[in-house]
Amino acid sequence: MKRLVLIMLMVLASVATEAAMSAADSIRALVNLFDLTLAEDPYRADSIAEMAYHRALSAGDTLMASSMLAARADINANSRDSLNMLLMRAECLSACRSAEENILFIRLNINSWYRDNALESERLRRFAEQSRRYMLDPPVDLNERIVLLHSVCVSMPFYLNSSTLYDHFSDLAALIDRKPEQYFKLKVLLCRCEAFGYLQIGDIDRAMGADLRMLSLMDSIETSIHRLGRNYFQLNFSRFRVYTRLLSNFEHLTPVQVRQYYQLAHLYLSKSSRARREFAVLPIADIFYYLSIKDYAHAAPLLDTALEYPELSKPRRLKLLRNRVICAEALGQDSILHATGRQYLRMLESMLQQNMSDSDRGRRAVYEAFVARDDLSRFEAQQREQQDGRQRVINVSIILIMTIMFVVLLFFWHQKMRSRRLAKQLMQANRTLQIEVETKNAAIERLTADVDAARASAEVKSDFIRHLAEELAPPFNAIGEHSRLVVDCCHDHPNREYLAEYLASIESNSAVITALLNDMQRINSLEDGSAIPQHRPVDVSYLLSLVVDSVTASGATIPVLLTLPPERLQILSDEVRLRQIFTTTLQCLVQLTPESVAITAHRSTDGKHSVVAFAATSDKLVNYNLFAGPTRLDGMLYTRLLTHLVGGDLLTDTTYAAGLRLLITLPQA
Repeated sequence: MKRLVLIMLMVLASVATEAAMSAADSIRALVNLFDLTLAEDPYRADSIAEMAYHRALSAGDTLMASSMLAARADINANSRDSLNMLLMRAECLSACRSAEENILFIRLNINSWYRDNALESERLRRFAEQSRRYMLDPPVDLNERIVLLHSVCVSMPFYLNSSTLYDHFSDLAALIDRKPEQYFKLKVLLCRCEAFGYLQIGDIDRAMGADLRMLSLMDSIETSIHRLGRNYFQLNFSRFRVYTRLLSNFEHLTPVQVRQYYQLAHLYLSKSSRARREFAVLPIADIFYYLSIKDYAHAAPLLDTALEYPELSKPRRLKLLRNRVICAEALGQDSILHATGRQYLRMLESMLQQNMSDSDRGRRAVYEAFVARDDLSRFEAQQREQQDGRQRVINVSIILIMTIMFVVLLFFWHQKMRSRRLAKQLMQANRTLQIEVETKNAAIERLTADVDAARASAEVKSDFIRHLAEELAPPFNAIGEHSRLVVDCCHDHPNREYLAEYLASIESNSAVITALLNDMQRINSLEDGSAIPQHRPVDVSYLLSLVVDSVTASGATIPVLLTLPPERLQILSDEVRLRQIFTTTLQCLVQLTPESVAITAHRSTDGKHSVVAFAATSDKLVNYNLFAGPTRLDGMLYTRLLTHLVGGDLLTDTTYAAGLRLLITLPQA
């Protein structure tokens, strides 16, 4: 863990110093940081992937940019809005063939979202529409055909339990095989789709075969990506999940296979911290291993721990309840057997009733698709019969056609006369519009002249403020130096104490005026447009962690306590300006307090803002004014204006009686 933190800090320092490396080096550093962070915290890795995408896009590296979008799609697989946004970005890169696999990967992830997260009615409606389209009019384009067939396959196990599913999976595999060999991502998604689909219909052997093929593909992916220079990329967490899923089918495994999969699951458990966090609440691998060797005494408490996890899916919870009943019966736990058995039966009846209704609706949807195809065939036959009939009576209808042509000629003559009248009206309207355009052009010229005059005035004001600051600083410095000289020369003078107080007053006022001049120059840079923020989604919690690390690493001796909420606080703001605001505020409080600084972040009661509080506990700081008077600090006035510029507020908490607390309020994204 310490090694990982050191590597992350080194990579962050390298990325922050853009002048010290080329664009390719900075992209590689961000990608390495992404690979390292993905193994620990996927949500933080998501923000790093966003940075790498923008850096690769600006450097023209389309392949890396689309790869980062695909990586973000894998992380945000449970958010349809995020997947649609990533697909829109990826399609902007569709001119480059290297982005094709990543675009397909994102589109297939959207199909999987409907399987795992959509409402039953929405999933059924989408399955019926796309199944009907695939049967009646499949697309010619290979990519569109892959996406459509994959969408049908991911939802079909909910509604069908027949050989149709096997045929569709075979067709989908044949389509993906037509893609180049290096399209590993599509093949992994195919294996995952097959594993879930076959498990859904109860074909355990085919499901385990798909999982084993997925493990082989993971090895190929790691080898190819390491060959490209991404040495920190690893799929240990994914392998752990696959081996855990294989162990869940222990009834279909030999004892040798059970021991082998259990050892491999624990091997990758030791290599992945994400796997360890999941294993702490869901020890599935140990549960199924102990059940396979009939060690019910060890399996029972692990099953109780897993059943307390609130986010278990219904099929998984049903399977664990069934095994808990078996353990209670073997251990003679009558009370647990009775309670767990009743819960198992209630859930089984509920799922059985729902699955029966879902299956009926699915079969009805497929039946309607076949009926629609038959209707289309009958319609085409009727069309052919009608065409033959028209051919037989064509000689009889010549006179009627001639009459219709004469009527059409009369109609066109009438339309021509009408078009002439409309042309005259249009010419008159064009003349009126031309006069209005000339009037507006004259107004635009006047406004342009006014804008140029305003810009010239702003430039004069900026020059005046800059020269004022430059001309006022030397006299005030001279006054201070002369006052110090007078006091130093009057060692034995009876008014030396008065002169020293006078010197302190001069130095205090000089510091206030110097801070005011500095703020004037900074405010001038805000007004001339050089500090206009670029609004993007920013993770406040992650940004505060970086600020605290940078301030404490710069030599600050005052301890800084950071308290963050469990949920993510994300706002729409300028990350660079926001980091400057947090850093300046923290540095000022560190200079003022002799004790410690506490930082807290939380969501406001209205749910529309995030509040970051910087508190310095000290009796001397009660009613301390950072922004005006002799106690003002250099840079705080500019910091407050910069906070307003990014859409927030920087205020002093007047109700805080233990010292000084500053509240920064920022709008939620």
